[in-house]
Amino acid sequence: MKFFVDKFLILISTFLFFGCGAFISNTKKTELDTAELLMNASVRLHWQLVSGGETLDQCGATVIAKNNNKYEVLTALHCVGIYNVKTQKTTLFTTLLPIKFALVFEDSKTTLKKTVNANVIAYGDMAKFEDFAILEIEIDHKINLPPIYKGNEPLKINEPLALVVAPLSEIGNLYLNAYVSKPSIKVEFVLDGVNKQGAVPIQVSGLGIGKGSSGSSVMSIKKNKIVGVVSMSSWNNQGHVTLMMCPISKFNIFYSRYKKGNSKIPNTSDISDITSICEVNTEVCGKLLEDFQSLVNMQKNEHKL
Repeated sequence: MKFFVDKFLILISTFLFFGCGAFISNTKKTELDTAELLMNASVRLHWQLVSGGETLDQCGATVIAKNNNKYEVLTALHCVGIYNVKTQKTTLFTTLLPIKFALVFEDSKTTLKKTVNANVIAYGDMAKFEDFAILEIEIDHKINLPPIYKGNEPLKINEPLALVVAPLSEIGNLYLNAYVSKPSIKVEFVLDGVNKQGAVPIQVSGLGIGKGSSGSSVMSIKKNKIVGVVSMSSWNNQGHVTLMMCPISKFNIFYSRYKKGNSKIPNTSDISDITSICEVNTEVCGKLLEDFQSLVNMQKNEHKL
């Protein structure tokens, strides 16, 4: 399967050629640039049993930096670990269950997918609503990196955005348009024991909302830079979905600490007690164990073939 961006570019180009001549407006060109940049840097975060075998799609992720032959990949912290409100500590899933993280790349010209082992090397402080984690991978091909927004200009209502999600794993990544639907949350907004003040509500056009939207980077088309990471979603009585993104300003604070060596470094040497953690986070743990069982069942079915 080709990348959706290939189809996107062809459709837009055809429309502009026959509808408006060969002229491409600066706005459309900027959007096309954003689409290509974001699609090519977007990957899927999967679980895999330590013993190997099939992988289970979990979240979005974006390649953001390169250090020698290794890349740093940004995703949401809640995609790789569970936060304990009482202790204010995050425990990685890989220390709770016999799993490892893998990133799945889609080739833009073939139907091939490349799976690469990934390790969490840093994560934010969820008590401060830093819903970010950095994974490290080693891969031998060049990836164009989308820039991170460093400015202080707030996002405006209706500001056009873009993100890449995979609402259905069978069709792979999709590039979708979005926009800022409301101002960032200015008051205390506690959910699951975390004050998520500062979250930015966004609306997405099309069908891109579903399991696995979390962790996906959101780019401003105007700035052509990453301005946030999808952290959560909510539904109203009419079934309309609003995504909440963790603003990039919080990421910049966390990333600065990480580069100075002051961020939380995951401890993967000790296996944590999932029972004690699940006594506090019952709902999250239920979903965690459900996904793990799905992965085990996939492995069993694979052996039957």
